[in-house]
Amino acid sequence: MTRALSGRAHDAPPGFPRALPVRRRPYRNWVDRIHVDDVWTCSPRTAEDVVALANWAWSHGYRVRAAGEGHSVGPLVLTDRQPDAQRVVLADTRDHLDHVQVLPGEAPLVRVGPGASVRSLLEHLARHGLALPCTTGCGEFTVGGALAVGGHGTGAAAPAHGTMSDLVVALDAVVWDAASGRYAVRGFRRGDPDTAALLTHVGRAFVTEVTLAAVADHTLRCASDTTALSGEVFAAPEAAAPRSVAALVERCGAVDVLWFPYSERTWLRTFEPAPVRPPTSRAVTGPYNYPFTDHIPEAVSRVVSRVVGEHPRYALGLGEAQHAASVAGLAATASADLWGRSKDLLLYSRPNVLRYAWSGHAIVTCRAELQRVVHDFAVRYRELRDGYRDRERYPANGPVELRVTGVDHAGGPTLSPVAADPDHPHWDVAVWVSVLGFPGTGHAESFHRDLERFAFDHYRPPYAVVRPEWAKGWGYTTSAGWADAAVLGGAVPAAFGASWNRVVTRLDALDPHRVFGNPFLDRLLVAGSGGRT
Repeated sequence: MTRALSGRAHDAPPGFPRALPVRRRPYRNWVDRIHVDDVWTCSPRTAEDVVALANWAWSHGYRVRAAGEGHSVGPLVLTDRQPDAQRVVLADTRDHLDHVQVLPGEAPLVRVGPGASVRSLLEHLARHGLALPCTTGCGEFTVGGALAVGGHGTGAAAPAHGTMSDLVVALDAVVWDAASGRYAVRGFRRGDPDTAALLTHVGRAFVTEVTLAAVADHTLRCASDTTALSGEVFAAPEAAAPRSVAALVERCGAVDVLWFPYSERTWLRTFEPAPVRPPTSRAVTGPYNYPFTDHIPEAVSRVVSRVVGEHPRYALGLGEAQHAASVAGLAATASADLWGRSKDLLLYSRPNVLRYAWSGHAIVTCRAELQRVVHDFAVRYRELRDGYRDRERYPANGPVELRVTGVDHAGGPTLSPVAADPDHPHWDVAVWVSVLGFPGTGHAESFHRDLERFAFDHYRPPYAVVRPEWAKGWGYTTSAGWADAAVLGGAVPAAFGASWNRVVTRLDALDPHRVFGNPFLDRLLVAGSGGRT
């Protein structure tokens, strides 16, 4: 998203707070699939500015959307061509609400504004000998954005978290104050009745500051393996070998799997604690140590240019080309075996020029069923991929990415995709599955719909449960994401059980005038649709 400029415009919405410069700006999300050509944008400097903005919006019939880097694929900030966009103000948090402060005391805590990037937060912590126990793989997201959607990385070693939202111990948010009849800043602590609703609020609130639990910094080893085939990685449990997903998680604690399109090739990355640098590892002192993934190799470029155009069948060669480029890139940059501080290894995915759209779901299950879960997914994915190919349709032109984390703790973020389930306390791991593809690919929505329907039908309690990864694609019809009424009003609320109605009711009470909302969230977050069948 384009940042707002300083200074005051020659025009502004009626009665707009004079202390806040405001401009009309175009809005585009990261994959350029959501467009709003002319939307008011300002940059609050303080929480009090957000309060003034909220009270103005309530009294004048406007809505306020917190905005960061715009990396959400879906309509959580704005909807495409939003019809009421002229009565919306984007509040860009990056310019001023980006402070980071380590707090004194025995327990390592850090106070951070929503506009700070995850990378700047981790770098500040590292200067104090601290780190986060879990973080997103990309450091360019804002902290506020990551927390709003349940941003995650990889890692299931005990005591594991599921998302960054589970690290929040306190927060400030702008909410409705019934006593004064106005919006005001209110502090929330972990364990307060309303806090769980705000920890992953999906854009239905405006958090102005959070306090996160940190840990002592530590060093990790990240080893890459590009020789394992998908049949070994996703083997049936009874045939699982040392390079199966479950075995890698058991041995190392954290794994990232890329399965290349129309290929059985994979790229495995494992992360494990290493207090001393192994002799074969290269020491690194900064993040993003795979520069070859930030640029399109010529061989891949030639294929990509044809994939979404006149020759979609060129996707059949894309996986082998990507795998070969990855093997060559790892060798050329000596990046197959790395060692360094946690932030320098866990931040490995820079936003790059291959701007995929992706579906995203989290499958929550127990550790004993982990390999069965990934095997079942791989079998159905391969069936669908090959079935579409046999009909000369090639929607699966990006990799499958799979990561495994723990689940968020009881009393934590209620709308987290990996929230703890009180009816199934034995569920202790989550498989995050993303299926990537180039925007505009023919038959992609239909393919994702078929895969999603399988997931919701197959992963049912007591085996597992599927929930959407909020910032990615889900709710597919044959022509669009975030559009299937049966998913939005049925499968998704049911996946959260009775807690869905409770959290939606609390969010409505904290913002009864729906100042912090949009047409999509109005449709999704509806009380009365929760409960599990």
